[in-house]
Amino acid sequence: MRHWYEFPELLSREYLEKAILKRRSALQIARELGCSRYSVYTAARHHGLGMEGISGGKPLYLRKKSE
Repeated sequence: MRHWYEFPELLSREYLEKAILKRRSALQIARELGCSRYSVYTAARHHGLGMEGISGGKPLYLRKKSE
């Protein structure tokens, strides 16, 4: 198993920022790079970037409770 820091793209804050701004999910980024989505989450957290709500929907904390 490879660690997130073994992927040069995940070491680059600029790469992750661009991918997040394009509203790409962690799974999409992971499939492109050949790593796990958890590696993408870990790298984003390391760089101080949030991935919540990236998939296009509202984050859980912004959704209204359905009755």
